[in-house]
Amino acid sequence: MLAQNLWWIMVAVMGLTALVLFLTLARFIRLYLMAFFARAEIGFGQLIGMALRKVDPDVIVVSKIRAVQAGLEVATADMERHYLAGRNVPNVVTLMAAAKEAGAALAWEQAVALDLAGEDLPALAQQLRDKRAVNARAVLPGPGHEDIT
Repeated sequence: MLAQNLWWIMVAVMGLTALVLFLTLARFIRLYLMAFFARAEIGFGQLIGMALRKVDPDVIVVSKIRAVQAGLEVATADMERHYLAGRNVPNVVTLMAAAKEAGAALAWEQAVALDLAGEDLPALAQQLRDKRAVNARAVLPGPGHEDIT
């Protein structure tokens, strides 16, 4: 009788452990599949590494997917670094995508510098969208973005 009760206790503990492990990995599996099907090139190990480094994998994966869909070349490590600096990665990607749509070249480093300088990136992105037909380079502050007209 004792052996049978002990067996059921072991099965329950193993089942509970498997459930907790599955629920933990399900988040990473979901993110990996999102990145895989969007061709965002983020590996399963990278996702686990992000979580261990206290980087929100959801923010990085969604931002990377948006960057890939906009045709931007941004390294995942650069996004993580900017996130760890306490900055807003989605806003930087949004600004870069708006600049590309408007025909202005804006590198990751330039967009990050604008974010670190305290610029209002969503407002800049909106200005770029509004001025797309006019001249997008006049909107972006700093060297290399002077008005070319």
